[in-house]
Amino acid sequence: KQPVETSSPSCRNSHKRSRTMNPNLLPPPLATGAIDLLQEMLLERGAIRADFSLYQNFMDARRELLLVPEQGKCDADAARFRNTGNRLYLDGKYEEALVWYNRSICFAEKGTDQLATGYGNRSAVYYEQGEYEFALYNIDLAKKHGYPEKLMPKLRVRELNCKQQIAAGRSKGTVPSPRMDINVDTNPKIPFLAKGIKVDDRRILVAEKDFNPGDVIMDAEPLLTAIDFNLCYENCSHCGVKFSNSLIPCPGCVFFMYCGEECQQKSWKLWHRFECPVATKLRNFSDLNVLSTPRLFFYGLSLFDDDLTEMKRFCEANEGAELNRFELDYSNLDRRELFRILYNTEPRRDEVGEFNDYMEEKLISYGYYLVFQANPLMEPVTAGRRNFTIQTLNKLARLATTLLSNNHDYLGRNISWIFPAIPANIHTCDPNAHTAFESGRMKMVLLRPVAAGQPFVESFGPTWWSSDPEPRPPGMSCSCAACDDGPRGRVWRAQLHRKPPPETAKDFAVAAQVLSSDSIGDAAKLNALQQFIKRHGHVHPAVQVGQILERYRLLLTKAIHAERGAQNRAQLQAAYVEQ
Repeated sequence: KQPVETSSPSCRNSHKRSRTMNPNLLPPPLATGAIDLLQEMLLERGAIRADFSLYQNFMDARRELLLVPEQGKCDADAARFRNTGNRLYLDGKYEEALVWYNRSICFAEKGTDQLATGYGNRSAVYYEQGEYEFALYNIDLAKKHGYPEKLMPKLRVRELNCKQQIAAGRSKGTVPSPRMDINVDTNPKIPFLAKGIKVDDRRILVAEKDFNPGDVIMDAEPLLTAIDFNLCYENCSHCGVKFSNSLIPCPGCVFFMYCGEECQQKSWKLWHRFECPVATKLRNFSDLNVLSTPRLFFYGLSLFDDDLTEMKRFCEANEGAELNRFELDYSNLDRRELFRILYNTEPRRDEVGEFNDYMEEKLISYGYYLVFQANPLMEPVTAGRRNFTIQTLNKLARLATTLLSNNHDYLGRNISWIFPAIPANIHTCDPNAHTAFESGRMKMVLLRPVAAGQPFVESFGPTWWSSDPEPRPPGMSCSCAACDDGPRGRVWRAQLHRKPPPETAKDFAVAAQVLSSDSIGDAAKLNALQQFIKRHGHVHPAVQVGQILERYRLLLTKAIHAERGAQNRAQLQAAYVEQ
C-alpha cells in the first residue's frame, strides 16, 4: 500500500500557520489568564451580576486576542498535512490518517490538484478498511476535481478492485439488521414520537398505554447542530454526522466540512455565509461556547429574510409565557411559532455554576457580536440594532443550558443539538429507556416494560447495574429508589441479591448462551433479550437482570450505529456500483 505524495508547493495565501501536530488539538482560543483575571476582579468587587459595560470593556481591551487574522487555503500546508496522513496510513493508523487527509483537503487551494490528491489518498484508506463503497465515492470525487493524469492508472485499478470486492459479497453490509426506526404507531401531529405518550407539567414523557422492551418511541432530527471545532475534520459542520470521515470542504474556509452538498447548501443558506469570512476568529473564540448560540440567532433571522427589524418586532410582540413545544403540529410546522416557543423558554439555572454561567453568557454574547461584525455581510443586518443583537445573543446563550442536548466523546469534544421537542433531562440510575445520538438523530429505545401511567426515564450518568460505573457529574441529583437512603431504598436494595425464582433458571441460562455465542447475530440477540426482559420483568431488580440490561443497552447502541453505516453503504453502492 502506498498513497501518492506530491511535492510541497508554496502558499498563495499568507496566513498564520498552526504549530500543532494534532489536527484536533487546536490552540486555546482566548488567553485563559485573561478570563481568570476577570473572574478574580468580579469576585473582589462582589459583582457577580456586574453591569454589562464591565464585560464589554473587558472584551474591547482584548480585541487582539479575539479578532485574529483569517487563515486561508494553502497548498503547502495541504501537502504537509497529507504527508502526515501518509505516514499514519503506512503505520496502519487509518482513522488518524483520514483526519489528516481531511485537514489537507480543507487547506487545498482552488484550481490545483491538491484537493483531488487528498480524495485519492482517502480512497486508499477506505480500500484497506474494506469500506469499498466509500472508496468508490472518493475515487469519483478525485476524478471530478482533476486527479493527476499520471496517477490515474492506479486509481482506476483501485476502482475496479472495489467493484470486484463488492460483487464477491465482501461489502460490510448495506441492509440494517435490525432496523432501528420507530416500530410502533406514531403520533399524527408529532411524527417523530410514538402514539400513546403524553407530556406532564415537568416536561417528562409518560406512557398512556403499555410499551415493551425494544420499542423505539422517538426518532427525532435536530433543528440545529453545532460541533466542537476540535471535531471539524471528523464530523459534518451542519448536521454533525460522521459519514466515516468522508467529508467535503467548505470552498471558502479551512474549518468547516460537510457530509455532502445538501448539508453544505443548507448551512450556507442558514448561517455559514455569516460564519465563513470569520471562521478563524470563530474557532479562536470557540472554547467558551460552540456555535449553537449564534446559529439559533441566525435561524431566527432566516425566518424574517435577514430583516433584523422584523425579527425584533416579532420577538417583542411575542414576549411572554412559555408554551409547550409538544403541543405544536409538527406534521405542518409553523417555524416562526416554534421559534417563538424556543425564544420564550424559561431557562434553567444551575446554582453550583451560576457565577461561571453568568460570566460566560456576557462574554459569549459580546464576543460573538464583535466577531460577526468583522464580516461585512453583518453590517447592514445589524445597522441601528446593536443593542438588540447583543441582548438577543445574551438571551440565547442563557437558554443554551435548557435547550441544548450535548454529547461528549472520550476526548471531551462536544456535539450540541437543539431538537424541536425534547423531554426534560432528569437522571435516574434505574432507567427504563435508552437514548442514543447517532448521525444527527436522537433515538429513544425502551430497555424494560413501561406500563400505562409510568414515566419514561433515562440515565445520564451511572446505572445501578454498571460493571464499570461512571462517576456522577457534579450537581447531578437522583431521586430513584436505587439512590434513596430511606425505607424505599432499603426495600429496593434488598431485592438485588435475592435468588430468582426456580422457573426462571432455564431462561437465564439460555440468555447467557445467546449473549456468548459468536454464531448468533445482533438482531437475534436483541430479539431474544427483549423477550426475556418482557417475560421476567417481575424479577427486576436483581443482579442477574442488571447484567442482562447492561449487555442489552450496549447491543442497542451498537445496532443504532451499525444501521447508519449500512444505510450509507447502500446509498453509495446505488450511486457507484449499480449503474
